[in-house]
Amino acid sequence: MKDLEKELTSTLDEAGLPAIVHLVCRERPLEIKKDVREAIVEETLTRVRNRAWGSAVTQLERPWAATPQLALTVRVFEAPAEAGTSVVVEDGFELSGHLEDVEGQVLAVLNDEQKVKQAEARPTILLVDIARTGMSWMRSPMSWAPRLAELLPDDTPFVGVGVMLQTLDNADVPISFALRANADAADLDAAKKLAVDLGLTLTE
Repeated sequence: MKDLEKELTSTLDEAGLPAIVHLVCRERPLEIKKDVREAIVEETLTRVRNRAWGSAVTQLERPWAATPQLALTVRVFEAPAEAGTSVVVEDGFELSGHLEDVEGQVLAVLNDEQKVKQAEARPTILLVDIARTGMSWMRSPMSWAPRLAELLPDDTPFVGVGVMLQTLDNADVPISFALRANADAADLDAAKKLAVDLGLTLTE
């Protein structure tokens, strides 16, 4: 992985194409063959040139291992011209801990005294910006919705809780929220109408 990281960094720098690249794997591969690394570097260079931000997956062949194929995800983000190239290697097994941190942050905001008082005074859907919290971008808004429904306590004064997640490869800010099933029926109806009007992802 270190060789791939260095080769991606030097190739993008030499081409004068600033980008942020995340390399994500469930486990760290013992080796990535030279021809495979070259193919990944060339594909990533083409994606950056074409501003094709997002993720691409390469299957690493490991015939000797219990899992003969290992998925390597290369996620590419736009970077400011003055920022240069940044290549980050993330180990997949760290993902669950990072997402637990993000979920903990959401729960902490649910217990914020000022926000709780607001929810007690009028129907409130709490929206949390998680863009800078851990590795929240690894979970899509569609995946966040059911998880938020599980996290939302029955005794919270909030009608619902949502997250917004701005990424460098998307001009829009995806929002997803879930509603408390035992909230007032009128509040639930109003929230559902809001979700439909805004085109949001809603999980009850």
